[in-house]
Amino acid sequence: MQTKINDKLRILRNMNDLTQEVMAEKIDMSLNNYGDIERGDTKITTEKLEKIIQVFNMDLLEFLLLGEKGRFCLIYDGNFYNSHVQNSYSGDNANFYYSEEKQDLIIKELQTTLQHQKEKINLLQEKIEDLKNSIAQKDEYIELLKKS
Repeated sequence: MQTKINDKLRILRNMNDLTQEVMAEKIDMSLNNYGDIERGDTKITTEKLEKIIQVFNMDLLEFLLLGEKGRFCLIYDGNFYNSHVQNSYSGDNANFYYSEEKQDLIIKELQTTLQHQKEKINLLQEKIEDLKNSIAQKDEYIELLKKS
């Protein structure tokens, strides 16, 4: 089933937590005109459509393929979106499109998180060793008490 252009715009805007007002401002269009486009009340020119989808850092072909075979796009803006948003629109096949700067930011954040996790693991391993030593000392003390 093909997804209508107006439905794709609405879903994509909602998935990226943008209001119609914000979209209208970003593309220098009145709120009423943008709302008409999303409702399918007016035809949209290729030029207007390209201007709108630039907000999502996409080209026309990417946009037209969205929703076909379960594809939708989330634009990363510093927040990871809940999986229920992905699932409600696209099943398990959500596509994520990020700019290079945002990819670099994601990589740095993940590397930092990974480093912190490694540090936590090391601290926990040290704590385990300390507990093992403490148990061994207590076992020795118990053996001494049994002998006395």
